[in-house]
Amino acid sequence: MNERIILASSSEYKAAALRKLKIDFEQIDPNINEALRADEHPRDASQRLALSKARTVAENNPGAIIIGADQIGVCKQNILTKTGDKERAFAQILSMNGELCHFFTAIAVAKSNGASGVHTELMCDTTKVQLRQLNDQEIQTYVELDNPIYCAGSFKAESLGIALFERIETSDPSALIGLPLIGVTTLLKTFNVRLLGDALT
Repeated sequence: MNERIILASSSEYKAAALRKLKIDFEQIDPNINEALRADEHPRDASQRLALSKARTVAENNPGAIIIGADQIGVCKQNILTKTGDKERAFAQILSMNGELCHFFTAIAVAKSNGASGVHTELMCDTTKVQLRQLNDQEIQTYVELDNPIYCAGSFKAESLGIALFERIETSDPSALIGLPLIGVTTLLKTFNVRLLGDALT
């Protein structure tokens, strides 16, 4: 596989997920405005932002295959954020306590073909997460141990954060980490990137 592949993200978590597919790739921060629009559904917003990230990097890197992703979590109609500190992470998990939350994770793959424009493909996974009923000490202990201050929803599903959940419903178990690898694999095939060679044809 000689394709130049770029992950349109500076996220170490997305990069770690993509490495599981055993492909060589670069990372470029797309540096786009990620603000949500008024009255925009979170699913629509995740798809718009994933496409924008992929297209922005594709336009500056003709011929390369670009992977863009975006995830938006919602609980009780509130957008879940990357809190940046432990106190707010505690408060966010407390607000999600015992609740059903939805995470919309979009994947866009793009390639600039010069004069013919940018070819894009898009998928979006919806993951439902039911949180356990937790007491303050359990939440505080989790935040101290996992330090999930840069994760949407204030948990690391790939780590101890799984202990916060009562159940997860999803079509792609890797989606909650922010990069649905089933979706990535499917979209890369449309650009003739076969991770297992002829075995996937």
